[in-house]
Amino acid sequence: MKIKKIILVLLMLLITACSYEDKMSISDIYTDEDIEGAIDVVKDYFQEYFIDCTFQEISYIGDSYEDEFIEYALNYEAKEAIILTSSFKTGESGGDGSLNQNEIYEDYLWILVRNENEQWQHVDHGY
Repeated sequence: MKIKKIILVLLMLLITACSYEDKMSISDIYTDEDIEGAIDVVKDYFQEYFIDCTFQEISYIGDSYEDEFIEYALNYEAKEAIILTSSFKTGESGGDGSLNQNEIYEDYLWILVRNENEQWQHVDHGY
């Protein structure tokens, strides 16, 4: 019985350590704080402009899009760019009327840029 408990504790520690490492290694380009800051900007924008819509998920698109980050940064004359992807559901009004009513939008992109020591700025969104 003691051996089972020890194995269970060791397995839980291993799972916790792996989960922590995965979270920390989500990006080699951006820190967790960088990503969280960008997510906060999108959530604020969404709350203000996406009337009658319910935010479901948002995440960093991944380091494999680094070429796009560079291109967006150049296009917007910024030092850095980041892309997030989200899903949300519209209500009866379809947001501001430009979206379909009662529909779930997935893989909706958000582009943000910033210069050194500045906050992220939302510059574009959509598909």
